[in-house]
Amino acid sequence: VGAGCDRYGNTEHSGRIRLFERLWMNQEMRNGFLGRVSARRTSRIATANGTRTLRSDGIDKIRQGITTPLEVLRVTTA
Repeated sequence: VGAGCDRYGNTEHSGRIRLFERLWMNQEMRNGFLGRVSARRTSRIATANGTRTLRSDGIDKIRQGITTPLEVLRVTTA
């Protein structure tokens, strides 16, 4: 569970945090984009090449006690 602070009434949220998604572009990714590969295949290529999703960054922040599972699901579910 995320920890709050006195300033925000210990509501578990002391302000806004950012979740980051990083996409490492390489030749395999370029070929996927230019070759009109399906979104699912592109996602698999990206993950295999070290891309971090918003949700995986959120999970790291849950483990650090910065946010809660409910909040990560709220902002990463389409």
